[in-house]
Amino acid sequence: MASYNPKTYDGKPNPVEFEDWVRSMDKLFDAINCPEKWKVGFAVYYLVGQADLWWETVKERRNNEDFGWTQLKDLMRAKFYPSALKRQKEEEFNQLEQGNRSVMDYAAKFMELSRFAPHLVATEELRMNKFERGLNWELRDRLSTHNCHSYQEMYDKASNAERIIREREAEDVVYKRKWEGTRTTIEIFRKGLISGMQNPLYLQSTIQNPLVPNVVISTIQLKSVGLQIIVAILVGVQVT
Repeated sequence: MASYNPKTYDGKPNPVEFEDWVRSMDKLFDAINCPEKWKVGFAVYYLVGQADLWWETVKERRNNEDFGWTQLKDLMRAKFYPSALKRQKEEEFNQLEQGNRSVMDYAAKFMELSRFAPHLVATEELRMNKFERGLNWELRDRLSTHNCHSYQEMYDKASNAERIIREREAEDVVYKRKWEGTRTTIEIFRKGLISGMQNPLYLQSTIQNPLVPNVVISTIQLKSVGLQIIVAILVGVQVT
């Protein structure tokens, strides 16, 4: 069993660490097909710190015929997972929202806290409803058009919707930068037009129109067609 490198539990009042330790021991017992009569002995070997000191005060109970791994877990929960702390974690889950988290991070937190309020996710429908209520409004709005049949399906659709939203936001940023660059170009021509009134100047230039990619502005005379340049960039008319 030691070759599996089991976790230890130190008795600190952290319900997440405690439940993680219990879950890891359960998985290990299943993996090695551990006989029920050996589980308590194996489990207490991996208690350290305050948890180990506590076990010294109650270990006589293992002599009772009906004392097994299930009873040890109940006894430890009563000691290291008091009802006040349980209510606190339950309320934390009840108030859980996505906020600034990604869907993946929100789902991870959802799974972590849901075990402290199992009655709120006792069925697939309850789990889905609770998960959806915590999502951001934009994702909830997108999911409203889908009829999800499972929690996993809802998670997948929410993740995909989030990906599309982020891709669109990234495209908007690129477009904004291009448009700001075009506005700068317009300003340059405007200033050139003003100076060209005193000093006739011809500029040979080709500018890509970001609104109509196939339209360009070329062979521009600042003094005579400066106003047309601005109009051409905005509406996509080619000026030569």
